[in-house]
Amino acid sequence: MIKFLKEIYIYGQEINIVDNQSILEIFFSKEEIVFHIYLPAMLAKKKLEYDIAKAINTKIKINTVINHQSTCRKIQGVKSIIAFASGKGGVGKSTLAVNITITLSKMGFKVGILDADVYGPSIPIMFNSENVRVPSIFREGKEKIKPHENYGVKMLSLGFFANLNKAVLWRGPMAVKALRQLIRDSYWGNIDFLVVDFPPGTGDIHISLFQELPISGAIVVSTPQKLSLADVKRTINMFRLKEINVPILGIVENMAFFKRKDTPKKYFPFGKKGAKKLSIELGLPFLGEIPIVEDLHSDTESVFSLYANKVLKKISKNILIGI
Repeated sequence: MIKFLKEIYIYGQEINIVDNQSILEIFFSKEEIVFHIYLPAMLAKKKLEYDIAKAINTKIKINTVINHQSTCRKIQGVKSIIAFASGKGGVGKSTLAVNITITLSKMGFKVGILDADVYGPSIPIMFNSENVRVPSIFREGKEKIKPHENYGVKMLSLGFFANLNKAVLWRGPMAVKALRQLIRDSYWGNIDFLVVDFPPGTGDIHISLFQELPISGAIVVSTPQKLSLADVKRTINMFRLKEINVPILGIVENMAFFKRKDTPKKYFPFGKKGAKKLSIELGLPFLGEIPIVEDLHSDTESVFSLYANKVLKKISKNILIGI
């Protein structure tokens, strides 16, 4: 039987279920064989059940133990991985991820950022590195991708390998393969935190990230209005699924208000404290609110006002407590 099982792979993994020690126990009965198997996600169960039954030509049942951390291979040299997600495009998630990463660097940590938005990579632009082409280096007898470094942060993005002005017309499997290669064939050296900028939505890319990365915790970003909060709530529920089970470190409300320089009055164009109310509803930490500021489009090192920088430091400290 072991011979046949060595031909079986969990979707998205390169090592068979025997060699990667996914099988915990096997029970035999007159009617069926019961497998207790570690899975990175419940979504892989049905195909795996079919593949095993076909390989050994016997009725089987799979009882799963879901823990994506246990089946993910660690990224060499990376201590903790933080996901930044929203489920909604246009809420400033990438901007916040970039600035939190830079803030952590200024606090003395060694940090990197992985741009996982295959179809709309924005990290190279925000780091003033859109024309960069990353080199390869030899480590551990293999050719590895060397992350680009700017503002004290190491970074990798598919934007370094593609024309940022052209649409990426890749089907799901092709995008997943490219992202997996970016994760597995890179050399980060020794860093304290790897920030992963998740794409909007919930799909193939997200499943692949959960399978490939032992994520320590997730930061969820939202704007105050109901439309954003609906998508954010779905994203939180995705992280909370038992087959994913990634801790939510907290919610950040971006574009919380607008304040003109010549008056103390605050304006709330997208509603008021929507993300804070959601955090209370779901029993999650509220990490802070970031205002709309006029210089957001300028130099990356000073994109936020003095107020926002204080909030960034507070958020960063809360992240460290959560991890």
